[in-house]
Amino acid sequence: NGDNCQYAFIFNLCYAKLSPNTYYLF
Repeated sequence: NGDNCQYAFIFNLCYAKLSPNTYYLF
């Protein structure tokens, strides 16, 4: 689902600021 992928991408970028190490799991 394109919408889910886009949402996850944005969420990961924001979350990466709090936990860069976790970001790489995505």
